Amino acid sequence: MDHESSVQNLVCPRGVTIRIHRSGQTSIQIAFPYKGHYCREVLKGREATKTNIRFAADLVARIRSEIAEGSFDYLKHFPKSKRARAILGRGATRTVSELLDDFLVEQVKCLAPSTVAAWRSMIEERVKPGVGHHFVRDLTTSQIAAWLMSAEMRDLSLKFVRNCITPLRRALFSAVHAGFRAENPVSSKSLSVKECVSKAQWDTGWKPDPLNQEEIDTLLTACETPATRNFFIVAFETGLRTGEMIALKWKNISFDKRHLTVERAIVEGYEKSTKTLAGCRTVELSDRAIEALRDQLDLTKHKVRVFCHPKTLLAFKNSREIYAIWQPAVRRAEIRYRCPRQTRHTYASRLI
Repeated sequence: MDHESSVQNLVCPRGVTIRIHRSGQTSIQIAFPYKGHYCREVLKGREATKTNIRFAADLVARIRSEIAEGSFDYLKHFPKSKRARAILGRGATRTVSELLDDFLVEQVKCLAPSTVAAWRSMIEERVKPGVGHHFVRDLTTSQIAAWLMSAEMRDLSLKFVRNCITPLRRALFSAVHAGFRAENPVSSKSLSVKECVSKAQWDTGWKPDPLNQEEIDTLLTACETPATRNFFIVAFETGLRTGEMIALKWKNISFDKRHLTVERAIVEGYEKSTKTLAGCRTVELSDRAIEALRDQLDLTKHKVRVFCHPKTLLAFKNSREIYAIWQPAVRRAEIRYRCPRQTRHTYASRLI
């Protein structure tokens, strides 16, 4: 007796059928009525054998019993079922990844492009791999806590972890508002992010670590071009944020009054208002800053912006491009590495 004949001789109870594919392989399909629909689902990885048919019969009986009791959870039995999605609706079958995608689309309308870009990066690189596969309706606080304590999140600063949680928390608040779930499992009442992060991660990485005068002089001497040196002299002497530095225009400079006006910043390629209302300010210029700006005037007086990339001679697009001129200078200076943000901290420490 060949395989197909032996399969045909198998007896299937009610709600269980055998499917024979063109390849000759077999599979088992079960059927049951649910919410006015006649549902069919294939049992993945189970060929037609007496043992698997008994398993299928028991599953059909269990499903019918759960439906009668009102405890049947379609998605727990068949997480990838298209039929379940059609019957239950999108709200009941949305994954956290899908929720976050829709959330970001809405945030584009009301948030700064730089914020949306930062959130998208954290969502794609951290949140989705961690909890994106869960259904929105099933996500629990304990699952989120386990993700935060996992090896993938262990070496991140507390500040960065909190930044990852922010878009997830807001997206889940929208899910609660839409009626997809009753509560937010990552609300501040439900979850303490700090308790999920080791003390070694509590250092945010943003602590002031100013350069001393000897280090400043050594760094400036190690700058590869006059334009690079002028940029960092002004940064050390004014305390401007990197985004404010690259947005600075010649119209903001007054040599006669010995000050500059901070009005705008460049973040992720977009020109925007300063980080805070207090960010719009007038900064007095030291002799050293004026000298550097006069030197820079010889290089970029024909341009709108004061500073440009010393190699491309184009306006800086974002703060990341500053690292490309800062890091080589630090290496050549052979001083302890700090990020360009420390120019601002150095300025502040000298005022104290």
